[in-house]
Amino acid sequence: SMESSLLDIDSTSSQRTFIYPNPSQNNLYFHLEKESVIDYTIYNYLGIIVKKGTSSGDISIQDLKPSSYLIELTGSNSNDRLSFVKI
Repeated sequence: SMESSLLDIDSTSSQRTFIYPNPSQNNLYFHLEKESVIDYTIYNYLGIIVKKGTSSGDISIQDLKPSSYLIELTGSNSNDRLSFVKI
């Protein structure tokens, strides 16, 4: 189910990593301690990859349908999974 997949989030550094605004309509911004460029992968609630790329601070989500998503942020020293809502 969507709830269980979104609740199944593990993070090595969740206190130092955050995305905002959440919910968001156009862009997601993120902060990772000690990381300037990250690779990101966005999954829908079925676990299917809907977008991926590299970013240094913001990610456009304009092309995503309104729903709940999971984003995986991978840097040289970190790997975090966070949920967000596109409105």
